[in-house]
Amino acid sequence: MQANMEKQTDPWAFNPSREAPTADDNDEEEAEGLLHTNPNVKRRRSPFSNTVLSVLCCVLLLIVVAQNVALFLWNDRGDDRPAAYSSIGLRTVKDQVRIAGVSSVYWDFDELNRSTEAWEAIRAGHGVVALTPEFVAEHNLPPTIDLMDDPEHKKVYAIESYHMMHCVQWLRRGYVALKTGGIDEDHPMEHVLHCFEALRQSIMCQANDELLTLTGHGHERGYNQTRHCKNWDALREFASANSACYYDAPAGPIWGKCDGGVDGLPVGNLW
Repeated sequence: MQANMEKQTDPWAFNPSREAPTADDNDEEEAEGLLHTNPNVKRRRSPFSNTVLSVLCCVLLLIVVAQNVALFLWNDRGDDRPAAYSSIGLRTVKDQVRIAGVSSVYWDFDELNRSTEAWEAIRAGHGVVALTPEFVAEHNLPPTIDLMDDPEHKKVYAIESYHMMHCVQWLRRGYVALKTGGIDEDHPMEHVLHCFEALRQSIMCQANDELLTLTGHGHERGYNQTRHCKNWDALREFASANSACYYDAPAGPIWGKCDGGVDGLPVGNLW
């Protein structure tokens, strides 16, 4: 009896009355085995799948880097934004807050003589500078004349703003003489017409788009208005450091006469 019980309980014993497993049974067992895998058994990736994953990660990294480089180059294009510095190294940003359009010594209706003295004190020749050949080459400046009798062979240039100041002085001087019955023998017509044309071209070249307020009076546009200006004091300092010692006298220019770094214009203000 014990032998019979062993035969019945022996899982490896052949039992002819027991049905053989079918193909469907085998499929169910395999499926059950896939769904009930042992969590403690780690599946290993093949070397090929690891290589593919590494390659994909590298490609994605290269794409991200390329996009960032392209974005940086796009935002840093020089033709899309004004240069931060001028051809002589001065800042071009208008970061100086100034009050403009107010009555000043330069615009005195009642004291014409006082106003004339202020205008005549302006030294437009301060803007004539002498620059070394190295500076000219470094900043790619156009050819010009040499400074006379200079051992360093410096090159002479006139700063545009001071040239315009020179023209405004000349035109005012001639107009006041005309209106007060004086004789303006020091201002030939050719020079006056040159100044008018130089001012016109300079205004168009600068194309200042700042909007001015109106008061209802024709001569008071932008009256007492806050303006954002470039740094004239920095321009004056540059001219002082590179002075050609050129004196713009009413009767004619004088070389070799320095102004001591003073251009006769307000410091830190417009008036």
